[in-house]
Amino acid sequence: MMRECISCRRNVHLELIIEETHEIHEQHNGE
Repeated sequence: MMRECISCRRNVHLELIIEETHEIHEQHNGE
């Protein structure tokens, strides 16, 4: 159970990083 919880948190964290990176790339391309 603990392992699943940790991997779930990791996936959510990675998704947030991807979203932030995607926004940064969009802003950079916009300029």
